[in-house]
Amino acid sequence: MTCKMKISATQFEQSGIIFWSCILKCKYLVKIGYVARRADSDKAHMFMPNKEGAVQRLLNQKRIKSIKNFVLEGGMFPNGIILNWTSDDLLRFNNNHLELQIGSQMAQIIDGQHRIAGINAALKEKAEVGNIEIPTIFTQQLSTAKCAQIFLSINSEQKPVPKSLVYDLYPIAFPKRDYLIDRATDIAEKLNNDTDSPYRDYIKYPKTRRMVGGIPLSVVVTHLKKFIKKTDGVFEKYQICTLEKQTKVLFNYFSVFETAYGQYWTKTSNPFIFATGFNAALDILRSDLLQLCFAKKDFSKEMFFSLLKFDKTHLIEQSEIKGLSGDAAKEKITKKLKSFLNNQNLLQEDDFKF
Repeated sequence: MTCKMKISATQFEQSGIIFWSCILKCKYLVKIGYVARRADSDKAHMFMPNKEGAVQRLLNQKRIKSIKNFVLEGGMFPNGIILNWTSDDLLRFNNNHLELQIGSQMAQIIDGQHRIAGINAALKEKAEVGNIEIPTIFTQQLSTAKCAQIFLSINSEQKPVPKSLVYDLYPIAFPKRDYLIDRATDIAEKLNNDTDSPYRDYIKYPKTRRMVGGIPLSVVVTHLKKFIKKTDGVFEKYQICTLEKQTKVLFNYFSVFETAYGQYWTKTSNPFIFATGFNAALDILRSDLLQLCFAKKDFSKEMFFSLLKFDKTHLIEQSEIKGLSGDAAKEKITKKLKSFLNNQNLLQEDDFKF
């Protein structure tokens, strides 16, 4: 069953594509929108096979469930959904109004597939969700190439904001969420993905490929939480408060290890690409080095090189801790790291460096 609607809208153009911006209720969005995914079969709800304009990926059921719960808890979606109208039925812009036919599968979802799927799941449990209004942008009869341009512009050029950047608003906006986990996870993501990170591709996420070495995400998050605590966390104590600064300090610090080990940094003989060595290194940073850096207001890479003097002829090797328990192995690495400390060579600088 279809019906006609007339809603206020604004027309604009970018890169030769005409867009119409309006507000649409969720109950209409979930009805008219469908996901067109490349090389898919028409087996699942909301999917159509190999249709012009298809650019989407497989829906992530875990993410849909998370969005559903977010909606049911009163979460908001002030950011827009982008749809490509593919139906031959009515879509017309006239006198600052958009006239359209509301029916099943009228428009491909270019951006917002998980939001719409999550909203649809929430709607099945709570009918009032259908009246929530969502900013919506329409295009019409775009080719696959044009849809891909829009999709890539959003998902490549525009990077999602790390959740923990809303730090000051957490107690108000997200009382049920754990800021420490979100911030530690954001740092872990940067350690794993940034080109400057000594641990690029060495953070092990659940269900990723098996690899020799690497630091499990759970280990990274658990240990970094000790740095991030508001009351007794060292990052706060030494005024390293932003995600960018916290990440930069870790990059600078672990660059010393990467340089010392050189071509052996990614070899299994290096204990610092395993959880025990990683944790020991963070313990030294937390207990000794950060306070020395803070004393001279200098957290630069050069500062860490001056404080931690590796003896390249006696590097710590994984074989030295073979057969030891986790605690014993960490204690042995920590003891040897302390022997490399050189707190006599502090830089004479007045300002913080990052």
